[in-house]
Amino acid sequence: EGLEWLFRNYGSIGELVRTLDAQVHSLDDSSKVPLLRKVAELNLEDGKKPKAIKAFATIMTIDPQNADAASQLVPLYEATEAWENLPDVIDVVIDATVEIEYRQALLVKKAKVHENQLDDLDAAFFCYVTAIEQEPENPEIRAEFDRLADASGNWETYVEILEKIAKLAGDDLRTKVSLLMHVARVYSEQLNDNEKSLNHYQVIYEQLDPGNSAALSQIESLYRAGERWEELVDVLHSRLEQAGLSDEDEKSLRF
Repeated sequence: EGLEWLFRNYGSIGELVRTLDAQVHSLDDSSKVPLLRKVAELNLEDGKKPKAIKAFATIMTIDPQNADAASQLVPLYEATEAWENLPDVIDVVIDATVEIEYRQALLVKKAKVHENQLDDLDAAFFCYVTAIEQEPENPEIRAEFDRLADASGNWETYVEILEKIAKLAGDDLRTKVSLLMHVARVYSEQLNDNEKSLNHYQVIYEQLDPGNSAALSQIESLYRAGERWEELVDVLHSRLEQAGLSDEDEKSLRF
């Protein structure tokens, strides 16, 4: 403190930084960190962002999980557009953060960097995988998760996560059915796996929501596409048994 007072009153911040830098080299790693922190702060005060970044980055080299240095580097890397360095330091801050809202904000920031600055749609998508696992009912997170699954083509991971969320829905049958209906469509339309699509529709119709007409209709379509005529007959009988069919509807189903 006395040294700092001396330089502030009779010297300059630049001279103080150079003196502290010289001291850093003579210390062991554990003693370097607080001094490097001071060097970084003084450089920021003196308007020298690149030197501040160098000091904080050196701290990260000594202590890769130093959340304090990482949190300082996040805005500095953004300001200097050092996009390739940004995701790693965001990860360190995320690992040290308990509050869900802040973790989500950091994941969204990281995803945007991957998508918009680094052109890495896969990495952006997997940021939202983590985000939706933390907060599956957040509609904004879900919308971006859906969008990036489409943009990146990561459909297998996408359905795996939605199936996991469906299991966590517990007794909330409406949510569970909605998710599994969507999963079934993705299997059919994006993954070209009609068998898995059919299995999901059958679970919905036979176990979760007996009588679900939308699921039954898709089962019928898949049986027709696969020319599974005997099973199709059973489906048509089920549709005949559903309430609300007119005589004309029954004739169309029979033929």
